[in-house]
Amino acid sequence: MCAAVAGGACHVLSLRFLRMPELSVGVLLVGRTLVGGAESLIITGRMIWALGRGGA
Repeated sequence: MCAAVAGGACHVLSLRFLRMPELSVGVLLVGRTLVGGAESLIITGRMIWALGRGGA
C-alpha cells in the first residue's frame, strides 16, 4: 500500500514540473512503475487469500 501511495504522490509531483516535460514524464514513469508493482502485489495477495479461504 505504501508503494501505491508513493506512486500517487509521484503523479501529483509531476505537475510541479510542467515546464520541464522530460522531468515530468520521468516522474510519471517512476510513479506508474510504483503503482503497477503495488497493484500486482495487492491483487496477488488478495487472490491467494481468497483461494485459501474458499479453496480451488
